[in-house]
Amino acid sequence: PGCQCAGVTFVKFSLGAAAQCKKRSPCTNRPIICPLCPKAKKGVAATVIWSYGAEHHFETVHIGDEMPSDFKRDVMVSAEEVQLLAKWAKSKKTRSKKQMAGSS
Repeated sequence: PGCQCAGVTFVKFSLGAAAQCKKRSPCTNRPIICPLCPKAKKGVAATVIWSYGAEHHFETVHIGDEMPSDFKRDVMVSAEEVQLLAKWAKSKKTRSKKQMAGSS
């Protein structure tokens, strides 16, 4: 058994590792199961959202419901992560400019 959908690719990765902000891999955006949406039943998938979109999900789907504190803590983006991602984006932009200058 498995998904019979055309073009679907499954990639195995560690959610535990994805949840940790590290200098070489600062992004903690990962798929997570919403704690307030109905739980998965046989043959029906649970509602999975991206951690960076959790706040928007709660604001638009669970209007008036408070995000559970442990869930909020799990999806919170730290100041360190924001700083490391900004540094990464800046270096990527610089590399891209250098590559474009070298190709002309």
